Amino acid sequence: MISETDAIERYLSRKFGFFGKTPFEEVVISQFVASNNTLIQQLVQRFFVLDKNSELKAQNKEKLLEGPIVDWIHIHEKHLSENPVAVAGEEEHGNGHYVGNSFSLADLKAVQVIDMLKSFSDELISKDKTPALWKVKENVEQTPSFQEWRATEDYQKLAESNLSLLGY
Repeated sequence: MISETDAIERYLSRKFGFFGKTPFEEVVISQFVASNNTLIQQLVQRFFVLDKNSELKAQNKEKLLEGPIVDWIHIHEKHLSENPVAVAGEEEHGNGHYVGNSFSLADLKAVQVIDMLKSFSDELISKDKTPALWKVKENVEQTPSFQEWRATEDYQKLAESNLSLLGY
């Protein structure tokens, strides 16, 4: 078991250039990574690990939809939409990155949350409803190294394990 995965994620992100170019960018990335991790933890504890027919699961889903999920979507969509677009011709809803025009740990963690929310409800995240978040998803999923990782046997085993254990 790997302990302190947040610390390991941040270390590797710094090492490979996915943790910002300035101290300010590092703070922004840290803020959104923490926000992503908080929602992931709430979704797993209050929804995904419960029995599929549980009344508590239905109650928790409603509470999550009324608060943490809607708040997360609003905050992230707003930030992403306001991120200065560094490339001419980019869409008006931001460039699909949390900082500047660079891929970061915040982008990757957001896709993890988006995938969880898509399995939670297809109504939450879409190109029409949340264009800035959708752009992050598209950017990450079009990254060759991400595509290569998703094609590996290790990723397939992890995805199958998540599906059987958590339902996403």
